[in-house]
Amino acid sequence: MVDLEFHCGDYGELWEAMISLAVEYVVDLPGRPRRWFVRQERQKPVRDALEEVKVRHVQRRLYRLFAPVIERIEDQTERKAEKAQTWHELRQVAVLVVAGRRSA
Repeated sequence: MVDLEFHCGDYGELWEAMISLAVEYVVDLPGRPRRWFVRQERQKPVRDALEEVKVRHVQRRLYRLFAPVIERIEDQTERKAEKAQTWHELRQVAVLVVAGRRSA
C-alpha cells in the first residue's frame, strides 16, 4: 500500500508516503523506543565535540584566505589586531558553512 502511494503520489522518499497515509487515515504510528532517546542523550557530547572540530577546521581554512593579505600589513600591532579580529569574525562564518553542509 505504501509503495503504491509512493509511486502514485509526488513523494521524494518512501517515508513521506507512509506519513501521508497515516495522516489521511488517522493511523497512530509507533514512536521511538525510550532507549533511542537515552542513546541520543548519551552520544550528544560526542556529536557536539565533532561539530566543534568541523567548525574549527572550516575556520582555519577560511583564515588561510585572509592570511596573505594580513601578513602584508607592515605595522606589527595593527597586523596582530587584524589577525585576532579576522579569526574571531570567521567563527560565525564557519558555523554557517558547517550548518549548510549538514542541511545539504
